[in-house]
Amino acid sequence: MTHSREIYTPGYSQPTLRLMLMRTAAKHAAFFTPFLRPGMRLLDCGCGPGTITIDLANLVAPGQVVGIDLEPVQLRSALDCGRQRQINVSFGVTSIYALPFSDGSFDAVFAHA
Repeated sequence: MTHSREIYTPGYSQPTLRLMLMRTAAKHAAFFTPFLRPGMRLLDCGCGPGTITIDLANLVAPGQVVGIDLEPVQLRSALDCGRQRQINVSFGVTSIYALPFSDGSFDAVFAHA
């Protein structure tokens, strides 16, 4: 199945990017975090700059978190943040319609906004 290029409706203007960088799991994933446990493997779909992803990684440590997004510029920011915090998280450019993971690779999947 082929999918046309998806468009992130809010766009990537500087004000939007600043708001994305302020997102936290406590504010934007509070509905999800009670289900997380240390050691889980988690996929974050549409991770953007990775702020929520890294918070989730802290909650499942020593588990592994993978953040994916379609926007490479966003992922560069996420990679930088992950390196600075030295947390067990990785990031990659991919579509949720063509995931490069086997079934059962993750204990939980987070998709927000």
